[in-house]
Amino acid sequence: MLTVICVCWSETFSMKNRQYDGVWVQRLKRLVEQNLNIPHRFVCLTNLSEIEGVETIPFIYDWTAMLNKVQSDPSKWNGCWSKIELFRPDLPGDRFLYLDLDSLPVDNLDDLVNHPGSLIGINPRVVSRASTWINPKRKKAFCSGVMVWNKGYADIIYNNFTRSVMERLIGDQDWIAEIITSEGIEYEFFPSDWICLLRNAKNSIPLNTRVICCSPNGWRQDLVVAYKGKKYKWVERLWKTGTII
Repeated sequence: MLTVICVCWSETFSMKNRQYDGVWVQRLKRLVEQNLNIPHRFVCLTNLSEIEGVETIPFIYDWTAMLNKVQSDPSKWNGCWSKIELFRPDLPGDRFLYLDLDSLPVDNLDDLVNHPGSLIGINPRVVSRASTWINPKRKKAFCSGVMVWNKGYADIIYNNFTRSVMERLIGDQDWIAEIITSEGIEYEFFPSDWICLLRNAKNSIPLNTRVICCSPNGWRQDLVVAYKGKKYKWVERLWKTGTII
């Protein structure tokens, strides 16, 4: 059984403009259904009690809240950690497709699911800014905005996670990259032309693109028109209505 899964940790961090709610999940689900022909179950790991039309699974630990709420400076952002629970052994499914909420599926997702490999992610060279590579704290081996994996293959990501990891690293993606490389977990990358950053889709969606990855600070689908201009109105339409037209 294929499970398509996303994570919605709903709380405002004003410093990073990162606020998500059930609408983000509903819109992602619609785009997935438009672009995935394989029978699947769509679920959301979340701290929300309910999302209309979406099957939800509650966090066990809510690590993101645990770390950020104990800081003396409430405006300080200390990273997202909820994605670690994707690798819980109790989640339903045999193979999983994960997408960040600020992803826009635009073409056939069957190819991602059927791509050979027990753990597949994004080559960081495809999506990382130059500044990311300068930061010595960032782990540069594996990007987790879109992933496919087999149940049980990478349980070590969840089983070996501790509070000290949150204090040492920047976010859940960095832990995933660190643990799979240090423990010799084999992983694959999607073909580089399947994943496209929104900032690289200035005039049109590049050929072969399956998923557009948006981001905060002006490129996210709810901010891009205000920050980058009306030429990105198609992004807003796609996100809100499921069609560019």
